[in-house]
Amino acid sequence: MTRRGFTLLEVVVALAIVGSVAVASLGALDQHFRVTRKGGEVTTAVVLATDRLDALRRAAMRRSSRLPDSLRRGRFPRPLEAYSWDADLKPARDRRGLFDLAVTVSWEGGSYPLASRIYVRPVTAPSR
Repeated sequence: MTRRGFTLLEVVVALAIVGSVAVASLGALDQHFRVTRKGGEVTTAVVLATDRLDALRRAAMRRSSRLPDSLRRGRFPRPLEAYSWDADLKPARDRRGLFDLAVTVSWEGGSYPLASRIYVRPVTAPSR
């Protein structure tokens, strides 16, 4: 007697193998999408924090140690409204003309802090 086709047991084993591979593949794909999304969020936060830090540098160059509220904290406009920032600019204690700059960009999934120092040459009276 020659056999043509598969037995029920062979079909069940084959479906179990295909199902296991499919579940593992979907899990890996889901992890890939989560990591990609998180990377995009962090990359956006880095760019936004760098932009805010540049604004703080410009304020320090004007020798203004008091930040206006528009630079101290806020929310980014559309399409980046999910991100907000808190910033601080203060003179460093250890040296005249040195400023500490700090920005933290936050979103629902996390936050990204960025800090720097800048030296602004003190204004001297012109000699006569």
